[in-house]
Amino acid sequence: MPETMLEIALACVRRGWYVLPCVPKDKTPLISGAYKSASNNEVQVRAWWGRWPNANVGIAPGKSGLAVLDIDHGLRNADDFAGWTERRGLPGTYTVRTGRRVNKDTGEPEYGVQAYYAAPEALDTFPWLDGEHGGEVRSAAGHIMAAGSIHPSGAAYEVLIDAPVCPVPDAVRRLPRGSGTGKPGQANAAVVWDGVSKITDHRNMTMISVLGRFRAGGADDAEVSEQANRINEESVLPPLEEAELARLVANACKWPVGEPDPVVTIGGKPSPGPGIAAPAGPVDWRSHYHTFEQVSNAPRPRFLIDGFLQLQSITAIAAPVGQRKSIIGLNVAHCLCTREPLFDHFPANPDAVPSRVLYLCPEMGLISFSDRVRKIGLMPHVCESFFVRTMNPVQETPGKRPDTLTLEDLQEDEVKNAVVIIDTAVRFIQGDENSSADMRVFANSIFRLAEIGAAAVVVLFHSGKTTKEQPELTLENAMRGSGELGAFVTCCWATRLQLGEDEDEYRAKSYLRNVKPRDFEAKPFEVIGTRDAQDNVVNDCRMHWIDNGEAKVVLSQKAHGVKTDADGMEDLSVSIIKAHPELKIRELQAAMKAAGIKKPRCPSWISTKRAELRGAGVHTE
Repeated sequence: MPETMLEIALACVRRGWYVLPCVPKDKTPLISGAYKSASNNEVQVRAWWGRWPNANVGIAPGKSGLAVLDIDHGLRNADDFAGWTERRGLPGTYTVRTGRRVNKDTGEPEYGVQAYYAAPEALDTFPWLDGEHGGEVRSAAGHIMAAGSIHPSGAAYEVLIDAPVCPVPDAVRRLPRGSGTGKPGQANAAVVWDGVSKITDHRNMTMISVLGRFRAGGADDAEVSEQANRINEESVLPPLEEAELARLVANACKWPVGEPDPVVTIGGKPSPGPGIAAPAGPVDWRSHYHTFEQVSNAPRPRFLIDGFLQLQSITAIAAPVGQRKSIIGLNVAHCLCTREPLFDHFPANPDAVPSRVLYLCPEMGLISFSDRVRKIGLMPHVCESFFVRTMNPVQETPGKRPDTLTLEDLQEDEVKNAVVIIDTAVRFIQGDENSSADMRVFANSIFRLAEIGAAAVVVLFHSGKTTKEQPELTLENAMRGSGELGAFVTCCWATRLQLGEDEDEYRAKSYLRNVKPRDFEAKPFEVIGTRDAQDNVVNDCRMHWIDNGEAKVVLSQKAHGVKTDADGMEDLSVSIIKAHPELKIRELQAAMKAAGIKKPRCPSWISTKRAELRGAGVHTE
């Protein structure tokens, strides 16, 4: 049997259930979003309980494919429960005895039970009332406490019947719907979030519960007080006395204000998320660090595509416009779906197969993209293992533009074990690429995809135009804008067409260089489009590895800004660069002008020549 709360949480994850940490000896979630933020990602679960080792384990029934029959009132012992279920024809299923032991109103013994049923399609959560028995059916909304968690009364939730989870029976669906908590005599007690429901019973307890959730979500003292007054005026019948309300507000404000969620990232540092409540009391400083178990049990780096695309990574493909980024991205998708080697060189890992590829391409229309899909041979995989979204509308959605799909729209069951290809980042960035704050928001959107289970995220970035003129590809010139962009990716492949003098771009090679290796290194290499027997270009969108030794950047005279030595001053310009290695580019241009060169060479030309003289391996054609 699991002994620690982490072991309890992991045991639930192994059953396929989604869990969330709750306040120790309480039911209040420690994370914002409550059941909506529950996860079955083991890395995320270990991170939560690494921070709060004593946190109770909550289960989100709806996300876990469960409907839970919660019997709060009317039972006194296990025989009562067995008789009640038998009379209603309910089958035996996995059942937990809750920590409820005594009816607070009457002082009489009470036997709380939660029976778990399988519900692939979540049921509406609703209160029910059947004679003296009452409670809730919890599924689509809310959470329950896992066996082993501690009830506020101090009693533990215990497994009553350890049996397989049965399909939800019709008798549960047909339970007579009550209102409020499902307790006899309670007409309209409810937790209020939107001012619609009315609180008529247990007003103090309900109010403090609501205020606690606002506090956990990051509300300061003034915001807690404002919410309390609004709810009291709009929803509490009769409203609480001013002094009583002030006392509840004061108690709620004693709790710590929610702190940022610990977001599990891949390939970067954790980034701030929505507010969550910090544990009360002093914190052991060791809780700031990974445990020995977390470090020693962390898996070794693995690949989806050996030597190119790492599992659980955020990989960038960066280049200026018109440098075949999308074609490279499509070749990655082709490899993942067909299992054929990428560029006929990098094999797909047979032990790491993604469930699907989601290709988001709002920069291209459906007609053009579909043409590429046909040419590369992905059409048999469409809507099977390959899903695409272009700039064309899919369907009309009330209140929303039909052609928009944000990263936040992607759902957990959609993303889990999928490779998400974003073509290109700029279409999903809200704000300024040069703003660290705006790029942090974008990074958090990507981190969210990793957190909810993406096998990998591939992001295509537009580099600056001047990158085409640089003699060397680096992370700095490949990832333009805020340094935040280059910081949050695990790996970055920079690419550029190898356009020689007067060379046709359709026949040009593509150069790729890993400018941010994290857990692996790869030499620069070149790929080229398909050729027929007569060396004619075959436009099938496939790219193929070229085995020609160590690939190097090719700069044509076009990139130098001077196609030929038109003024006859090239040799003199080179001699000035050679004689003055200490001068900066602007100083060299001034020296050229002083030497009688009417049109000093541009910075990119000077940089190239300087690199050649240093023996940097850069050559021109």
